[in-house]
Amino acid sequence: MDSGRLCTWTCQTKDEDIKIFAASVTGIIKALVNRKKSTPEEIKASLPPEIEENAKYFDEEENYQLPPHRPGVDTRIEMAKDDSSMEKEVSFEPLHEMSWGGITSFKEDLNRSFGEELDLG
Repeated sequence: MDSGRLCTWTCQTKDEDIKIFAASVTGIIKALVNRKKSTPEEIKASLPPEIEENAKYFDEEENYQLPPHRPGVDTRIEMAKDDSSMEKEVSFEPLHEMSWGGITSFKEDLNRSFGEELDLG
């Protein structure tokens, strides 16, 4: 059973320390859901000096806004229509090969983490 933990192990070899990190999908979702939003000042303070002038690119509020519509630049995506001129349903296609059992397990983990039924296809 997945407990949703994030784990780190450190092993010492003759020449170097090796760190192994393991995370479950449930653990990552829990960490993201319970995470406190950072202020712009906190973001800037957490960045290396070489890139702190780019702090605005790490601001979630700023980055979740879509840019304004640009006539002549934006491309419209035309959805395929069926015989009755209704848009055809878009099928679920995973980004990489995954067994049906893996997809089902992933969906169950997400549903359990969010406490609601998610429509993943």
